[in-house]
Amino acid sequence: MPTVFLPLRRAQADALAAGRADDVPRSGHAATSALLRAHGLVEPAQEEADYTALSYAGVAALLAGDPLRLVAAVSGESAGSDGNPNDPFGRVVLSRLRWDDVSALFCDEPANLPRLERARQLGTGLGLEQMIDSFEIEALLDACDLLWYDPGELARLPNP
Repeated sequence: MPTVFLPLRRAQADALAAGRADDVPRSGHAATSALLRAHGLVEPAQEEADYTALSYAGVAALLAGDPLRLVAAVSGESAGSDGNPNDPFGRVVLSRLRWDDVSALFCDEPANLPRLERARQLGTGLGLEQMIDSFEIEALLDACDLLWYDPGELARLPNP
């Protein structure tokens, strides 16, 4: 199973890093065969497919409720994942989550707060698919890069 990009709230990440295991099923996005097919990608395009899954997780992270989006990259194999094999958004469900399964974190920088808030306003009442299809939301999020962090840097991530 490929890497799963999992939207998290900051409090959830802090609890996991403190050693509290999480056996609550959580939805994320991965470069599944259905995502590859939906985007016309072939197997060697793993980096592009992962970026697409990360982008979808970034949209889903808008709904998490924190001011800045936070997405964890998690090993799908170690976390026990399952999903709809025909979902074009690569949605999968992780059956458990341990901090040791997290290989990277992605977070917005505080300068993006106005764009993120506007994207949330535009997404009010919309489902994930509608948010992804919204040109306005896409344009706002395209201007907001999710920056890479090592899991050991969690305490250094921006937290407005």
